[in-house]
Amino acid sequence: MMDIQTLQGKYVFVVRDKDLHYIDEQLRRLGFTVWQHKDCFWGTVDWAFVNIESKQFTNGRPGIAYAKDCVRHTVTLVELLIANTLYIQERPDSLDAYILELKDKYNGLKTLEFPERMTSNEEI
Repeated sequence: MMDIQTLQGKYVFVVRDKDLHYIDEQLRRLGFTVWQHKDCFWGTVDWAFVNIESKQFTNGRPGIAYAKDCVRHTVTLVELLIANTLYIQERPDSLDAYILELKDKYNGLKTLEFPERMTSNEEI
């Protein structure tokens, strides 16, 4: 079991998609590893906590915030992949600006709610 500290950090995102297994596959393909904990949950959730600094992720769990996410809202897998690319390319100013853009985009929406004309796995 890994320490919860590996999941926490400045660049933690909560990514949401109707297919949590697809998120899992894509993150593993990029070299991310699962942060295992005693209460790993594969119930009806469709979101995961992802730390792009430590390359760790874990499935969400209703009522549990494993880490504080930087956007304060779920993001799509595409948005997470863009953020990860900026991080890998060592462009912190661009990544921070992108996070602010995402915060503006989701301002006023509930944490797990996406704009009406957008599904969780596509861009507007």
